This record gives sequence, C-alpha cells and structure tokens, in this order.
Amino acid sequence: MRKIFILFLLIIVQFLYSKPIITFEKMEHNFGDVIVSNKSLEYVFIFKNTGDEPLKLTKVKAGCGCKIPSWSTGLIYPKDNGFVKVTCNINRCRSLTKTITVKSNAENDLVRLKVKVNIIPDKNKETNISRTKKKEKKLTDIDNENQKRKTDISRNNTKKLPDINKYLTTKEAFKLIDDNVKNKDFVIIDVRTTEEFEKEHIKNAINLDYDSPKFKKHLSVLDKNKIYLLYCKKGTKSAESLDIMNELGFEKVYDLLLGIEGWKECSYPLEKYKN
Repeated sequence: MRKIFILFLLIIVQFLYSKPIITFEKMEHNFGDVIVSNKSLEYVFIFKNTGDEPLKLTKVKAGCGCKIPSWSTGLIYPKDNGFVKVTCNINRCRSLTKTITVKSNAENDLVRLKVKVNIIPDKNKETNISRTKKKEKKLTDIDNENQKRKTDISRNNTKKLPDINKYLTTKEAFKLIDDNVKNKDFVIIDVRTTEEFEKEHIKNAINLDYDSPKFKKHLSVLDKNKIYLLYCKKGTKSAESLDIMNELGFEKVYDLLLGIEGWKECSYPLEKYKN
C-alpha cells in the first residue's frame, strides 16, 4: 500500500512540474540607424517550446509606436516553433526602444522582448529634389521613356518579393506564390519525406528530403539567382533548411512559418501526387 502511495505521489509531482517552456532565439532586435519615412519596419521573433506540454500564447502586446499584426495562435507542441511579428513606425525622427510583452501558459509565463531603432533625418532629401528637378528639364523624350521603363521594372521586382524578413506567415506565403505563379525563377521546396510529399503537397512544389544524407549536396547545386520558398510539416525543418541555404550563399530564400499544417488551417489548396 505504501509503494502505491509513493508511486501516486511521484505521478502527481511529475504532472505538476511538466509545463511548456517558451524559448526565444533572440530577445532583442536592433534595426540600427534608419532614415525617417512613412513606411514601417518589420521583424519576426522566433520561439521554440522547449518544455514537455503544449504551449499557448494568451496575450501579445507592444508599446506605443509598434504593432503586433500576427503571432502563433494555435497550440505549439514540444520542440515545435512559433513566431511573433512586430512592426514599428518610423515616420518621425527619434530614438525608439519598445517592449513587446508575451504572455502564455508556459512556466516562464511572461516574456519581454525589445526592439530598438534610431530614426534619423534624410539630409539629402531636399538636395536630391532640387537636382532631380534640374535634371528633368534636360531630359529628352527618349530619356523620359527609359526612366519610365526602369520604374516599371523596379515595381515589378518589388511585387514579386516580400519585405526583407525571411519568415512568412501563411497568408504572406500564399501571396508570394500567387505573385510568382508565372515566374520560372520561383521554386517551392517541400523538405518533408517522399512519403509525406506524395500524400499531399503545395501545387508545383518539388521534394528534397531534409533527412536525406545528400540533402545539403542537393541544395548546393540549385541556382542561387532564383527565389525559393521552403516548407515542412510545422516549420521546424524548413527553418533549419533556410539556415543551410543562407550558409551556401543563397539570398532569396523564404520559410513558411507554420508549414503545411498552417496552410491547411487556412483551407488553401493542396495537390495530391499522381502516378
């Protein structure tokens, strides 16, 4: 009877101490010196559940001047990743330090992140405007047409690629795919196993198994000038694949944060493998 009581007590103690733990890759991000503009800066904090139970964010709040447009709203299971996206206004000159408060059911239930930016004036703006006006008076019709073509090319390139942030939400990834549907230099890579890929995958994706011993070799022969979108089941292996590709010298690589599971939650279309 005594042994049963001790065993029961140990089970209760284990249950009480088994909790999720939220661990961020980075607690602070400094944008450095940024010229004032009407645009906003964006950064994604990545975290991992290093505990033994599912993790759930209950509240995410940013200080004045910053916003939290999106974060992981579902359950984050042990060893899985989640994210908190932050945007900051840079419409007036100042040194900005803001705190983002993240509350969850974790053992460390309250985490404070920080973003810093030094917003500086555009000293060359007035000079550039004056020079531009003088130059425009001297431009010929041909010069104007060439300038228009350059502007059109710039706009088209901007449409195909998202902001500098490498980690995309499901909606951002869907838009990236939609914007590049006819772009031959855009490649979607599914890094899950072949069996998982054959069951279902995002349309037009190719399969490179992350667990294959030749995975890095297969990546190294890809064209570094192309745009790549990586995804896996829940975002863990694709994030690690992104790091590998960055080490290999790839620059235009993006990761689908919540993987194919997040894709299915949004009811976006999937393609079945056809023999």
